[in-house]
Amino acid sequence: MEIGYSTWLQSIFKVSLFVLFILNPKIISAVRDPFPSGFAMSTQGAVLGSDGPQGREAWSPAAFYRDSLRLGISSYATLFYDAMDNLRDKHLTRLAVGGFLSWDRLVVKCAHSYFNALEIFFEHSFFLSAAYNLNRLHAGVDLRYFRSGITISNERVNSYQGGLSVVIFTRHVSLSLSSPSLIYTSDDTHHKASRVIKAGIHSSPNVFGSQGIIFEIEPQIDRPVRMTIAQEYSFSSQVSISFAVSGNPTQISLGITVTPGILTSAVSLVNHTELGWSKGVAVDYYR
Repeated sequence: MEIGYSTWLQSIFKVSLFVLFILNPKIISAVRDPFPSGFAMSTQGAVLGSDGPQGREAWSPAAFYRDSLRLGISSYATLFYDAMDNLRDKHLTRLAVGGFLSWDRLVVKCAHSYFNALEIFFEHSFFLSAAYNLNRLHAGVDLRYFRSGITISNERVNSYQGGLSVVIFTRHVSLSLSSPSLIYTSDDTHHKASRVIKAGIHSSPNVFGSQGIIFEIEPQIDRPVRMTIAQEYSFSSQVSISFAVSGNPTQISLGITVTPGILTSAVSLVNHTELGWSKGVAVDYYR
């Protein structure tokens, strides 16, 4: 009985901390995206995969896409941090669906996602991205709209965010630079978006697979630099495995992607040293 009571108190404490994190304006942007979901979950976005599902997925910037496909639809589901959820009937989840259209030199992506934290806090987010292809240079605009609230209150907060993404493709590597929150406005005047800049180097597929490294700079926090290193290896055109390691906070991820025909599916795991495992699945249809 004593052990069960202690476990229950730890659960309440962790849940309370998580809700406070979500409601804290200084770190709400970090909570929204503790790591990329979908096909990029296993590599934490460090492997660009511009001509694969990571480039096609609807919630990534349109500038990251480089292929001849004209249409794609994708969706994912992520269950966050099992170590925070000893209350088994409540979860931290994010669901998303979206698609892309490509014609001539223009790529447009749109997506909608829904985040639910223990049936206490929720957030709808809408993503629209458009990019233009200048041969080796892809440049795009990324727009996001968030509508969030607490289930026990009728009050809702609307937030708007605008950013830019640029990718330079070369024969052996690609260089990416993006900032999702260059422009930000919100109904909550106390909430200021955290400015994040991401710069990455991503290899083209080679005999060892595909590799990537990303540096994230967030000047407003005490430890402003975060680094992620990832590796993806394809056994064939239909099966690949991938893993990644990142710091600040320390996270380890791994996953497998299978492509039977015009469908692609992926299963991914991410481990946070304090908060435990997160699990995700993603599905992609393209033509």
